[in-house]
Amino acid sequence: MSSRIEINFSRLLTRCENMAKERSLWDWRIEKYVVALQDQLSQIKKSSMKPGQDMLNEYTRKVEFLKGLLQAEKMPTVTEKALAGEQLPNVAKSAKGHNSVSSAELQKKTVARHQKDLREELLGPETDKLDGK
Repeated sequence: MSSRIEINFSRLLTRCENMAKERSLWDWRIEKYVVALQDQLSQIKKSSMKPGQDMLNEYTRKVEFLKGLLQAEKMPTVTEKALAGEQLPNVAKSAKGHNSVSSAELQKKTVARHQKDLREELLGPETDKLDGK
């Protein structure tokens, strides 16, 4: 049986993952949400009705991934963002939860976006190649 704090944590985690998928939705809230996730996770760990160790490890991996994702986006250059994106913790190894696919997809999408930005910085926008310039 899940506790109220775990249910709220799970909802907020899903919301953060969905916000992180769409870069256009990023605003000040995502940073506050990740801080709230960290606080709720520590409360879950102290709770008498805490989930199993596997689930706690999965929650911790996902929160650390989101935290790393935010830190990567704050990097000043595209090169640093791409490097930080490559070094994000691997969430694809998560337990068999239904949100694991979402986290793995988010990770792949983030790395691909950073690589695309880096490629555009190095070679210029792809529209120049298509226009024959």
